[in-house]
Amino acid sequence: MYVLALLIGVSVAEVQVSVSELTVDGLQVRSLQCTLDKGGFLAAATVVGALAQQNGALDACAPEGAAFSVKWTWGAAADAAVTASSRPDANVCIQAALKTTTSSLNGQCTAVILVGEEVAAAAAAGPLLQTATP
Repeated sequence: MYVLALLIGVSVAEVQVSVSELTVDGLQVRSLQCTLDKGGFLAAATVVGALAQQNGALDACAPEGAAFSVKWTWGAAADAAVTASSRPDANVCIQAALKTTTSSLNGQCTAVILVGEEVAAAAAAGPLLQTATP
């Protein structure tokens, strides 16, 4: 009896995503930074598109307009947190909406998301963007 051992080396490459501003399906995201397990040309749009699935829930958290600096992980251990915001009283609501977001991508991201009334949200994003990692 012969035993054949075959070793296959698999190289796992991470995809780095960095976008200063992107809007998908009405959700505005600024200073997006991700490390993903896969991606490609449309990785940033895929990430923001997944978040935009919760756009109604996010807007309901601060309909008058606000900005939130967030970080999240997709994959085996999904998690989300608000790290800074213009409306701390809405942080729990934003975090809950983000935790229900799903994606085919795995990885970690940070971003400033704008919710509610656009002009007010854009104004609220300014101070958060000054502290966001470029």
